[in-house]
Amino acid sequence: MPKRIGEILLEAGAINAEQLEEALQAQRRHGDRLASTLLGLGATDERTLAMHLSRQLGVPFVVLSASAVSLALLDGFPRELAAKAEALPVFRDGQELFVALADPRHKTVVDELRFLTGLSIVEHGALHGPLLEAIGQTYRMLDMGSIKMWQGLDLDARVPPSPQGHLAIAVGGTTPIPTPGPMPAAAAGAPPPASPRPPKAHPAATTLDLDWVSDLSEGGPPAAPPGQPPAPPREAPPRQTPAPARPPTTPEPPAPRASVLVVDDEPDIRFLLAEVMRKAGYQVAEAADGHAAVAQLRAHLPDALVLDAMLPGIHGFDLCKRLKSSPATRHIKVIMVSAVYRGWRYADDVRKLYGADDFLEKPLRLEELKLAVERALASRETVHSQAELTAQARQSLEAAALAYRQGDLAGAVQHLQAAIEAAPFAATLHSRLGKIYEQIGEVYRALAALDRAAELEPSLAHVLDLARLYEQAGFTHKAFEAWERALRLSQDPAQQAEIKATLARLLP
Repeated sequence: MPKRIGEILLEAGAINAEQLEEALQAQRRHGDRLASTLLGLGATDERTLAMHLSRQLGVPFVVLSASAVSLALLDGFPRELAAKAEALPVFRDGQELFVALADPRHKTVVDELRFLTGLSIVEHGALHGPLLEAIGQTYRMLDMGSIKMWQGLDLDARVPPSPQGHLAIAVGGTTPIPTPGPMPAAAAGAPPPASPRPPKAHPAATTLDLDWVSDLSEGGPPAAPPGQPPAPPREAPPRQTPAPARPPTTPEPPAPRASVLVVDDEPDIRFLLAEVMRKAGYQVAEAADGHAAVAQLRAHLPDALVLDAMLPGIHGFDLCKRLKSSPATRHIKVIMVSAVYRGWRYADDVRKLYGADDFLEKPLRLEELKLAVERALASRETVHSQAELTAQARQSLEAAALAYRQGDLAGAVQHLQAAIEAAPFAATLHSRLGKIYEQIGEVYRALAALDRAAELEPSLAHVLDLARLYEQAGFTHKAFEAWERALRLSQDPAQQAEIKATLARLLP
């Protein structure tokens, strides 16, 4: 049974037995959470409490008293939502919104925030009492209109804010919440900077190799095994005199049919939707969850997607957002269906926030689905061919490899991001991006990229990278989950024994 926060603080010497007993009595009288009660009694400080809560729960915690929050972040994050979810946005980086939550492991709340904001939510914990105070203060300041920034009482003025003006200090990792903006490039020819912590020895931990471009190579004859000469080129067949032209006796081949990918985790519904699409004349592929859909998308980009909103693995809303956020896939028409989210307001939100082309409620009228797909496909725009997109990704990957060899890590990041734009479902690109982020100390961005790689391609190598960095960053519970995944994927008895030893070491 995991230890309670009071026991953890007592064993760490952060409080003594008398302080714990006083806090427990006060908690019974007033009903507040123990950490907030200890803070109110002056038994310890917020940073110490946040650090130990982070270790207990395995997620980073924001130290609100040492943070500054731009009130512009509250746009699109209504007061009622903040109060209901006990959540406060503290940082934004592109499509990622870092949110301080009283219960950062409450997945239902995180899913709701993701839906209502249209952004990817990066959950952080926060002490309950300081969080409620910060929520009340920020929205009251927003009502005043003249104030642009909320600041904690212990904000260190020596720490520079981000270009947007906000600064959120988190504990539980190796760096604060990342600040956006250009990262300093290393001097040309200089070795990459060291990781913020010396890496621990882990079973089969992988390193950043330099043979990058081969990962995207497609076509062409396979390379000969070492020590063997390459296969001789095939001789061209002898030319033959063409036969006299004859008038065509067969009809012209029909135009290629549009392709539709049907994604639903309920087999009966998926079968029914796929049959409707086939009878309507479309080429149809099927996927039972988000991961299977990504595998299908890597193999072939369809013209349209009939996508259930509530999927295991990768959420349907997330998948739609990713498709519509990339130039390589935004042309795919997405018709989302849901039995949970209902009403015209949800339909409008799904279109505006996630880019879906249409939204239908279950139970579906099949004729309505056919018409929705027809309408969406009628507005198709011209798109780049898959070969062109692969060439763009390869070109950016080559540029990233060159920048990396020259010590220009910021340039390597930019080129990798461009490669991901052209090939958003290439897990290896996200993996390489994560490893470079790790080298320059951007641990949160590194974790996000490695997590995306393991999500797109849940291979042993990607999961091992993720587990190693979670543990190195101090997120014990997340590391434990990742090492368990690695154990299930491993087929090597020696490696399995090493992973089991790591799991035993992580147990409280």
